[in-house]
Parts: sequence; C-alpha cells; structure tokens
Amino acid sequence: MLFIVTAIEGELVIIFSGVASHLGILDTPTVLITIFAAAGMKSFVFYKLGGLLQRFHKQKMIRYVQHKVRSFFPNFKQKPMVPIIISKLIYGVNHATLIYAGFAKIKPRIFIQAETIANLLWVPAFFGIGYYFSANVSEITRNFQKFSLYLAIFVIGFFALEYIIRSIVEFKNTENDGTE
Repeated sequence: MLFIVTAIEGELVIIFSGVASHLGILDTPTVLITIFAAAGMKSFVFYKLGGLLQRFHKQKMIRYVQHKVRSFFPNFKQKPMVPIIISKLIYGVNHATLIYAGFAKIKPRIFIQAETIANLLWVPAFFGIGYYFSANVSEITRNFQKFSLYLAIFVIGFFALEYIIRSIVEFKNTENDGTE
C-alpha cells in the first residue's frame, strides 16, 4: 500500500512515513526501501509517458508541460541533469519535468543518473522532516505559537524563493530574447 500511495502523492506520504517510523508503527528500513522503489517507478512511468505523448503528438498536453518546464529551466534540452534534480524539490514542477524529459528524448542514462541523485536528496529530506517532527511533537505542542510562526515563515519563505527563482528565469529569458 505504501508503495502505491508514495507513487501517487510523494511528499506527504514520505513525511507521514517518517512520523510512523519514529513512533514504531512502521519499520524504518522497509519504509525507506519501499519509498525509494516507488519514487524510481514513478519517475520511470512519467518519463515513458512523455515518450508516448511525443510519439502520439498530444499537443495540448505537451504545450502545457513545455511551458511549465521552460519557465523554470529554459536550457533543459541542452543541460537536463541539474533541472531534473532541482525539479524534484519544487512542488508542482517535478511531474512536468519527468514527462518533458521523456518527450524531449533525454538519454535514459542521464535521466536515471539525475533521478537517482534527486531521490537520494528528496526521500531522506522529507522522511527526516516527519521523523524530526514526530520526535519533537511535545516541544511543538508546548510552544505552538512559536511553531506556528516558524511554519508560517517557512511557507512564506518557500513561496518567496519560488517567486524569486521564477522572476530570475523570466528576466534571463526576456534578456536573451532581446539579444537574439
């Protein structure tokens, strides 16, 4: 069950798995192996979906995916490794990037290397968040106002960082368009 749910909705499931592991509900090594396997399978399925969309010329879907990926990573086709890794950490961009990698016919070797690195960063980060919060839940509830403030700062900071990155990429794109 964990395998299927992780493949569908990764981040929250991994966080809750960290909590369950800390509480002793789930076996930590088994959970981590299952999550890594599900993440790898999901990546492969979305990559293959991109290849199928390319083959069957599903224009509307591909235009959406291209726009989403190119707004963050304008040089994706030339240098796909770093964007594939970074996209794993940007909520809402990863699936589009995986599909676009298949559509753009990124070499499977490069795709597998990038996704392996991304999963080695992504899984422990989100699992660790769940594990940490579970370990510190009494401290969090005791200082709920302080925790709420930190959480709000984190969420605002996350969206601000995403906005800044998007603005920089758009600025570089308009700057490049003007010089060509």
